[in-house]
Amino acid sequence: MNNCRICGSLLGEPVYSSGGPSISSVRTVIDVPLSAFLCPECSHTQKPALQNSADYYDKRYRISLTSKDFDQVYDVVDGKCIYRTDYQSEVILKTTSIAAGSKVLDYGAGKASTLKKITAARPDIVPYVFDVSEDYMESWGEFLPKDRQAAYQIPESWNSTFSLVTAHFVLEHAEDPCEVLSNISQLLSPDGTLFFSVPNLLSNPGDLLAVDHVNHYSFDSINVALARANLTLVSVDENIFRGAIICVAKRKASPTADTRRDGGKCKDEIERIAVFWSRFDRLLEEAASLYTNVPSAIYGAGLYGTYIASKIAGRVSCECFLDKSPHLIGGEHMGLPIKAPCDLPSNIRVMYAGLNPNIARSALDLYKTRGIENIIYFDDGES
Repeated sequence: MNNCRICGSLLGEPVYSSGGPSISSVRTVIDVPLSAFLCPECSHTQKPALQNSADYYDKRYRISLTSKDFDQVYDVVDGKCIYRTDYQSEVILKTTSIAAGSKVLDYGAGKASTLKKITAARPDIVPYVFDVSEDYMESWGEFLPKDRQAAYQIPESWNSTFSLVTAHFVLEHAEDPCEVLSNISQLLSPDGTLFFSVPNLLSNPGDLLAVDHVNHYSFDSINVALARANLTLVSVDENIFRGAIICVAKRKASPTADTRRDGGKCKDEIERIAVFWSRFDRLLEEAASLYTNVPSAIYGAGLYGTYIASKIAGRVSCECFLDKSPHLIGGEHMGLPIKAPCDLPSNIRVMYAGLNPNIARSALDLYKTRGIENIIYFDDGES
């Protein structure tokens, strides 16, 4: 790659490389290498787009289509699962002001579960959906008429009509994010609002491993991308949604514009994360050699756990994944059963921490008292 997708600056050598296999954000293993490049000017981190990416998102991405009610677990509080779309809908209702009768578009909607929940809370709004696949149309039809659905291409008649456009975890996938933002800008009414979320690489370092997340944004790159689309950042929040950056932007200049900058700190952190994953790969190699014939389990059937399994498959006596999501428990992933943590098989002696390293120790240290001889963490502490 030669140039930054956001600001056009020349790129150097990859800040991180892996020979593959790689993993996608929806836990599929893709037999391609991974390279990540860091822009020296706007601190944007980017990867090459997948080959045939249009076909991938049209036919193979299929997020949350495992079952009709499938949703990703955002958090577990007092033993109760909080699902991502429930939390997203709460955040939107808290952070945006939606007037009665407003037209609201979910751009890159997937199943549009978030919009459906917003509509249930606010039946006075007029919801619309768009995605680059027809796979979700059955879900859309549960609450939307056909004339408020669009797949592949947005009707010109929708331009300048929406009081609010939401884009939940869309821009990290975009081969040309500035063009996507420009298209969204045209859809907004003159005083319309764009609400969008992107993964926060600094608080969720595993996102660097998702081969289909070809963009990782900094404050600087967000501001540059919005400016190129004639949009202005009104607010940005790193704390309201764990592991994400939540942004609100307007089509016209705003006296309350958020102009915060990274000041070089982001580049230092991204370089640290790249070093972390290079070290992670070496430690995983060492652990796989050391515990080849020891009954093992991977805690976490998400991105981190999938990455671990992709690297140790066929080399370690791994018997199962452990996960708290009721939508995953009882199923299989990569040929291994997914069990609830409370059903940890008694013969397991080694556990691989397939969780965000920021929370792995607090979540798993208690298992040291349950017959587990070694928990393999990959942070800077000792196992």
